[in-house]
Amino acid sequence: CMVFFAWPVASQFRQRPIPRIRLDDYDAMPEDVDGEGTPLGLAESRQTTFGAFAKTYANSSPSLGETKG
Repeated sequence: CMVFFAWPVASQFRQRPIPRIRLDDYDAMPEDVDGEGTPLGLAESRQTTFGAFAKTYANSSPSLGETKG
């Protein structure tokens, strides 16, 4: 098992394929990471290699509203 902890910047999302990703405090992350896209979109793009085995978990406070947070 490998665990990586990283701040949401584009270089971290580009470095390696990652099958399971957890985005903690999603509401505190920038909506656009270094002009590359949303944190969720960038995370999911790292998982394309893993198909059905990829899992993404994002949690946040309700501060972004019902549809975004």
